[in-house]
Amino acid sequence: GYPLYMLLLQAWLWLAQVIDPGGDLVRQAAWLSALCAALSVGVTLAAAHHLLAQQAERDPMGPPIYPLLWAALAAAAWAISPLLWSQAVVAEVYGLHALLIALLGWVVLVHPDKLWVVAVVVALGVANHLTTLLLLPAAIYAIWTRDDGQDMAPSAGRALESNARILAIVGAVAAGLVLGALFYLRI
Repeated sequence: GYPLYMLLLQAWLWLAQVIDPGGDLVRQAAWLSALCAALSVGVTLAAAHHLLAQQAERDPMGPPIYPLLWAALAAAAWAISPLLWSQAVVAEVYGLHALLIALLGWVVLVHPDKLWVVAVVVALGVANHLTTLLLLPAAIYAIWTRDDGQDMAPSAGRALESNARILAIVGAVAAGLVLGALFYLRI
C-alpha cells in the first residue's frame, strides 16, 4: 500500500468534490498527480539554482555560468521528460513520489544542516513509496561528506566531530523511517 498517497488522495478528492460536485473522480485524481509532478519541477529548479549559484560564488573569476539559466534548463529537461509526463497524467502514486524524491535531493543538497527537515522528508518518502529506502544510503553519505569549508587536517577532535555528525545524520534518518512506518499502521 501507499498510505501517504491514499490519505492525500482522499483529502484531494474531498476538496475537488466540494469545488466541483459530481465531477469525474478519475480526472480529479489525475490532477493531483499533475500538481505533484509540476511541484517536482519547481523543487528541481530551486535545488539546481542553489548548487550553481554556490559554484559561481566559489569561483568568481571562472567563466560565467548563469545559474538561473542552467537551473531552468535542468528543470525544463525534467518537465518534458517522458518518464515524468507518463506519471503526471494518470491517477497514480508516482507523481507524488517524484515530488518527494526531488524534495529529498533538495534537502540533502541545499539544507543538509537541517536534520529535522531531512527526517520529515524521509518520513514522507517512506510513507509514500518504499523505493525511497534505496536512496537513503546516498543521502546519508552526501550529508556526511558535505564540505563546510573547515580545516580538513586530521585530528582527534575532528574524528570525534565526524563520528558525532554521522550519528546525528543516521539518527535523523532513523527517526524519519520510524515516522514513515507509522503511516503503515493505517493499512
